[in-house]
Amino acid sequence: MAVKNLAPKTLQNYTLYYTKLQEFENEKKYFIDYSTINPIFFDLYRNYILKEKGLGWNTFATAIKKLKFFMNWSLKKDYHDQVGYMKFSATEKEPTIIFLTMDELSTLYHKDFESKRLNQVRDKFCFGCLTGLAFADLDTLTHEHINNGTLTKFRVKTGNLIDVELSDPALKIISRYQDKYKALPKISHQRFNDYIKEICQIAEINTPTIYKDFSKGIVSEKIAPKHELVGSHTARKTFITNFYHNTKDINLTKKNAGITQDKTLRRYMGIDKEMERKAMKKAFGKL
Repeated sequence: MAVKNLAPKTLQNYTLYYTKLQEFENEKKYFIDYSTINPIFFDLYRNYILKEKGLGWNTFATAIKKLKFFMNWSLKKDYHDQVGYMKFSATEKEPTIIFLTMDELSTLYHKDFESKRLNQVRDKFCFGCLTGLAFADLDTLTHEHINNGTLTKFRVKTGNLIDVELSDPALKIISRYQDKYKALPKISHQRFNDYIKEICQIAEINTPTIYKDFSKGIVSEKIAPKHELVGSHTARKTFITNFYHNTKDINLTKKNAGITQDKTLRRYMGIDKEMERKAMKKAFGKL
């Protein structure tokens, strides 16, 4: 498959799922070829991902989506004539949107940690909460992308242009790293996810949070302290949710987040009880 037009993160993602297929083939002794990617394979692979590996439904759904993309591409290239895979159906389930409220974000932003490492994680995460940048964009951000308080950059994942006016809190974070080429500290994605949970726990972001769990393909309702559920994607969801609910400007929200479709925006936008109370008061408070 031609990969020259794929972003590094996208290529890494495809490689990950290719590796999962190899592991399945080796462990289950199931020879994978165009002709063996059939309903029997689908059932075995689903059981392998969900039951034997204990991974979530969306991991399986994404694996099938990428496999079908490859099978469609290779069918067009006349590498095979199989069509059974077209019946594979594994739709991703909408996860619970986890985001920080304005109060929680303020608490984290103003929290001083005892170690340099955690302060740097706080800065990188909070900058994402204040700009909507995804991890790949935070990681590749340089001071050259910022001019007169405006951040201009193409998103690593989509190539869409980001053009954001930076708030004073965001500019304050950037000012701490003026002597570096990168605008924010370099931290691996895995460690970043781990450290975010740590800083949020120390900052006592412990709101009991109900969320949907898709483990083993079964949808169940669970509850956990919010600090256990946060990750790098929480920053982007925090920005989009709070920016929209504070401005009520959907077009400006999409523009700042580098999003073009409303359905994509909805995957990032959450609502908490305080937002609901304000909306109810505004709607019916004068009755």
